[in-house]
Amino acid sequence: MNCRIVARGIITLAICLAQTACWCGSSLTRGKAKDLIQASNEFKKQKAKIPLTAEEVKAGIAAGYWKEQNSLFGTLLNMTPQGWRLFAGFEPQIQGRIIDTREELYPQVLEITGITDNGNPTEKIVEFRWNWDFNGLSHEAQPLFAKHPARSGHASLKLYDDGWRVQQIS
Repeated sequence: MNCRIVARGIITLAICLAQTACWCGSSLTRGKAKDLIQASNEFKKQKAKIPLTAEEVKAGIAAGYWKEQNSLFGTLLNMTPQGWRLFAGFEPQIQGRIIDTREELYPQVLEITGITDNGNPTEKIVEFRWNWDFNGLSHEAQPLFAKHPARSGHASLKLYDDGWRVQQIS
């Protein structure tokens, strides 16, 4: 009889320890979230589309990469021969000045700014700041983006039996 009580106690203890170990492994830290987002398909090396700031537009004109031209749609940027050596071109400029890179760049998660669960501990919304790794650009083009501002992003993560997975990044 005493052996049965001891056996039940050991089994109960083992179950409690196993559940505790599973629960502890399910916590999502900022470091773990950063690693998961950085390893996602959206953060693989790719040709970048970089929205230019007003300062970057001016610096590109001063460096001779592009020049301004008036058109029916307002002032547009035209790539110069020097600019075509460094960049693949501009996106349509009606919505903003976005330049396409020739080289593939890595997006980098700079920091995780918050993690929320909206009442469900197995689903998390992660807010983060990111920017391109401009070291992948030619040395001539890198100074243009020395002060390029970081962008904000959101990722939804879900807890599965094998750990956290990125569901969506925006």
